Amino acid sequence: MAEQIKFDELGATEPKCIQEKNDRQITCCFTGHRDLEETAILYSRVRREIIRAYERGCRIFCTGGARGFDTIAAMNVLAIRNSTHPDIKLMLVLPFPNQHASWNQHDKRIFETVLKEANLVEYTAERYHKGCMFVRNRRLVQLSSCCISYLLQPKSGTGYTVKLAEASGLYVVNLAE
Repeated sequence: MAEQIKFDELGATEPKCIQEKNDRQITCCFTGHRDLEETAILYSRVRREIIRAYERGCRIFCTGGARGFDTIAAMNVLAIRNSTHPDIKLMLVLPFPNQHASWNQHDKRIFETVLKEANLVEYTAERYHKGCMFVRNRRLVQLSSCCISYLLQPKSGTGYTVKLAEASGLYVVNLAE
């Protein structure tokens, strides 16, 4: 089971898997839309970009645990870790515990599998509150040096996160382009 950390905006210590290197340079985050067409081409593009990030030195891959792109990214990280790169770590940065309670059964099962297989789980809040998704998104950017995104709609949570990542100097790739 993954190590679980509660993060509070006032200042938590860095997760152990980040502290080991004490460097954002080995961490890559994901952001993307929830509703998208899941195709073999998209899975292949995500996997290829994870390998490219790995080749640039990333070993920790952070996702926000949402349906859609976050789930596709997490599943690809786990597949790569379990097949060819056992040194890769999956970190889930979740907005609050049990975020998937209202999801359909299929999405719940996938999320629970990803949650169980993650190396580290961090919660940015103890319960849902207005703005908790933005806190989670800021945390993803704070931890990372690069961001793999799937951005089609700039006026969205994904758009907010990509703009923040760019303003923070992260290397950003948009797989929707």
